[in-house]
Formats: sequence, structure tokens, C-alpha cells
Amino acid sequence: MAEKYQVRKFEPVNNSSYQFFEVAVNGKFQFQEFVDNLKDEQRDLKKLNAIYGYMDSLSPSNLLPKTKFRSIKCKKCKNVYEFKKNDIRVYVILERPDVFVILGAYKSNQDLDIKKIDKLFNGFEM
Repeated sequence: MAEKYQVRKFEPVNNSSYQFFEVAVNGKFQFQEFVDNLKDEQRDLKKLNAIYGYMDSLSPSNLLPKTKFRSIKCKKCKNVYEFKKNDIRVYVILERPDVFVILGAYKSNQDLDIKKIDKLFNGFEM
């Protein structure tokens, strides 16, 4: 079955260089589900807020260090990156001037998450 995508503005980020959107796959916003099920809500929300700050500061002239933002190698998907803070990961697809937030996850599940990205976002275009 081909995946169906919807996008909505990603409200936590106000970036002057890029427009951020959150992507739903077949009606499910994967990132929002992650936020709704955080393990240690207070501590993890602080980490997410730091990641939102990284997203706000991303620009072609302000390259973030690999400790905060890096390219992810996927077998089927292109332009996948992760924003990270400690054990929290927010995966995005970068298609300048747009950034699509596709998934949130913990570092411990990263290999499975990359496989999930390949499965859900193979052929993603907006």
C-alpha cells in the first residue's frame, strides 16, 4: 500500500531561513505520538525544547555541530537528518527551503527507527 502524506505547520519552530512542517503518514503524526508518550515527561520536554532551539537557529550560514544535527544514512530515503539532545532524536527530511519533521525517538531505538523511516517515507515528496 502506498503511504499517504499530510503536512501541517510545525508550531514549536519559528525559523527565518526554513519553513518547518510536521508530516502525517496515513493520518498519523508520528512525531506527535512520540511527544504524547515521553518516558520522563518533564526531563524529556526540556531536551525537546533545546532541540526546538536548534531548529530555530538552523540556516545555510549557521551549520550546527554534528553533536546537535547530522545526516542519517538510510537505504531508501534521501535528505534525512536528526536533531539530537542527549538520548532524544527528532528526524527530519530537509528539502530546502522546507524541513519536514517525520519522527521523534530515543537513541536506544535508532536502528529500528531508521528502518521505520525507510519503510514509511520511501518516495516521500511534497
